[in-house]
Amino acid sequence: MVAALASVPTLWSDESPSSGPRASLPDHHLDLRTCTADELAVLPGIGPALGRRIVESREKDGAFREIEALERVRGIGPATLEAIRPFLRADATGTSG
Repeated sequence: MVAALASVPTLWSDESPSSGPRASLPDHHLDLRTCTADELAVLPGIGPALGRRIVESREKDGAFREIEALERVRGIGPATLEAIRPFLRADATGTSG
């Protein structure tokens, strides 16, 4: 059983079973007001489709003034929000909300 678990990617793994090697997690906070779908896609639990939905929501409904506002995007709930919070900022001062 331990051998089987060793092959299961973790939330922080650099590989995903469907997409192979992933880009590295950002070493700085992504600005929710300006980041791209591709930048968002490398965050834990996001991926390309959800990254696009975040950017589409920002374009349609306006800027995210706080990180918690991401919950307005279908597919982002409390667990995902907490997983990506360390990599994001939503204000002009550079703090992470």
